Amino acid sequence: MQVPGLQSKLTRRIRLWIRKHLPLSIMLAVGLLLALGFGIGSALNGSGRSLVIERNRDEEAGSSSERASGREGSGQGQKQTDDSQSQPLLLVDIGGAVMNPGLVRIAAGSRVAAAIDAAGGLVEDADIDAINQAAPVADGQKIIIPKVGEIPPEASQDQGAQTRSSASQQGSDLININSADASELETLPGIGPATAAAIVDDRNQRGPFATIEDIMRVSGIGQKRFEKLKARIIA
Repeated sequence: MQVPGLQSKLTRRIRLWIRKHLPLSIMLAVGLLLALGFGIGSALNGSGRSLVIERNRDEEAGSSSERASGREGSGQGQKQTDDSQSQPLLLVDIGGAVMNPGLVRIAAGSRVAAAIDAAGGLVEDADIDAINQAAPVADGQKIIIPKVGEIPPEASQDQGAQTRSSASQQGSDLININSADASELETLPGIGPATAAAIVDDRNQRGPFATIEDIMRVSGIGQKRFEKLKARIIA
């Protein structure tokens, strides 16, 4: 509970003291204001410095993260580039039923399907069943993709090899009437020792046989005997 009379007396005494000690009162007031202003300014400056420091720390942390991220990204990019450069490539010649026949480069360990893709893919009439797209590819390999109805190159080569082998085998069974001796000539059907000796004497006296038909100039070899011999002799 406040007493109005006491407050008014206290107020009058303060006023009297201020009037009596006016210079001192002014100095005290100024000092109080300065003290209050300094305290507020320090508090504000301190807060501002804290904000600046925190902001600088955040910026430095962000810059460090960006630099680290940049180095990491650069390192990964460099590693990928090095890996791609160090990976060996195969040079393959692909032709036949592909969009862009010719030389293509594919990664080592690739299959025929990769070479087909590098050549632009298959044409519409390519015989897919005639090729093995999962077959491994070697450097410098020649790949031919056949069209429907064509004989695959491997089969064609095999048939050619079989034909040459058959011809070679057949040729080895033929008797050269210009170089065979009497014993070899006796292995021919219908040729005995006397006829074989007559063949040798005839070519020694009259020269080599120009054709297999010339053997009929030998005494004892007529048309019928020649028909039995012609499949087994060469000149």
